[in-house]
Amino acid sequence: MPSSASRAIVRLSFACDNACVFCGQDGRADAVEIGEQQLVQLREHHDELSFVGGEPALDARLPGAIETARALGFSAVGLQTNGWALATQPGLFTALVEAGLTDLHLSIHGPSAEAHDFHTGRPGSFANCLELLARGQRANLSVVVTTIVTRSNLRELPKMPPMLKRRGVSAWLLQPVRPYGRAADGFARIVPRFGMAMPWALHALEQARRHALSAWIRGAPLCSLGPFAAAALPAEAGSPPGVYAAACAQCPAKPRCAGVDPAYLEVFGGSELRPGPARPISPFDHGRQKLMRMFVGVGELVERPPQLRTPVSPQAGDEAGGETKKSLRLPVLPNDSGPTDPVP
Repeated sequence: MPSSASRAIVRLSFACDNACVFCGQDGRADAVEIGEQQLVQLREHHDELSFVGGEPALDARLPGAIETARALGFSAVGLQTNGWALATQPGLFTALVEAGLTDLHLSIHGPSAEAHDFHTGRPGSFANCLELLARGQRANLSVVVTTIVTRSNLRELPKMPPMLKRRGVSAWLLQPVRPYGRAADGFARIVPRFGMAMPWALHALEQARRHALSAWIRGAPLCSLGPFAAAALPAEAGSPPGVYAAACAQCPAKPRCAGVDPAYLEVFGGSELRPGPARPISPFDHGRQKLMRMFVGVGELVERPPQLRTPVSPQAGDEAGGETKKSLRLPVLPNDSGPTDPVP
């Protein structure tokens, strides 16, 4: 049995019922074989487990796999999910809870339907996330939320902590978008510079502190985080390695910094990266360490060259010769200081 708490990851398939604009796994659709022996082997080294996808709730094997995992002695069994299937199929949610599900890792990419649904490519997905949060509370599940930071939602990030706190979320992770899969295809309209995104992300982390919401960030170079570098989580296991700019060579924080994605450095260069102090990660009690382990990441990503021209709407060609006239545009999101999610 493991000597210290750790969380294993089991992927069921890459199938998904969303069409996220930044999906780093776009192009993968193969199912993954899983059997009891695999879970037995994982139990020898881990005492917690998360099922991931794609969207694992689409896999008919999930209830049985959760039941088997709990029978093997995993103290916590979680699910990384976009929430659609669990919100629209109450019987499935109940079956997973009865099988022994203990926690949810949910993706919410904005404080409003306008922001979130744009990112998921599925109208109604924000409402379903809120429904799942309510069900999770009633079932006494621990729920953590990850928000992918893009050019479209960065100004909305500070509104997230009060909304999440009101709805019983235990912890929050900010993850700057990684330029893989669809995010590489739409690099020009999706991937922001750190200099553009980090001021909003740090403001959001400060709002989380003020609302007593445990919050971390993963995937940004430490020099862009200032005093919030102590809240940086290390890169998830199995993620593509980052690279470093010339300025990083003498940085005392480099041993703990994951660097940046190669495509980011190729497009934007390294002028934003500067040596900074080697702030250690903050010490956390057992409860917060358990929450941190629930942010398991997405795992395998699909490499594609970054596209630096804004993608064109498929409906934009003219009737004569197919000449494109109209580019795909981001939604114009509100930037007021008032609440977007009224207290129920």
